[in-house]
Amino acid sequence: TPYEWRISIAEEKRTKKFADEDLVAEPSDEEGVDIMRSLLGDSTMVTNVNLPNSGQISYLPKGRIVESNAHIAHNAVTPLMAKDPPLLIQTMIRRASDIQEMTLDAVLNEDEDALFAAFISDPLVNIPLAKARELFDRMLVESALQYE
Repeated sequence: TPYEWRISIAEEKRTKKFADEDLVAEPSDEEGVDIMRSLLGDSTMVTNVNLPNSGQISYLPKGRIVESNAHIAHNAVTPLMAKDPPLLIQTMIRRASDIQEMTLDAVLNEDEDALFAAFISDPLVNIPLAKARELFDRMLVESALQYE
């Protein structure tokens, strides 16, 4: 979508917003407002959030950022403990989490070799090593991520 089109649509909406007497605010499907209202004490809710693991996923290291259910109330986000899935599923989740941790460490340490190791550890990267390296190098160039 051309940028100019987005600008013209935004201008149309601004013009309509201030000119339309029948403009009515309608609730959104997004939970952001509900979360803020709960944090301010207007209500409570349970929803998915990303939080450091404090035991809600027992088979992952504490401190890892995980998506899990949480109870949200006035000034509080309390993670809810999840029932452990079967071992096969735990293994898949643990592997994905470990690869994300490897990726984060590699980026923070500007370690291209470690980043490539994380890349080829992903089960979706099921191509020959030479092709994987070629793809990885191309992705680094396209993303402008270069390590010295």
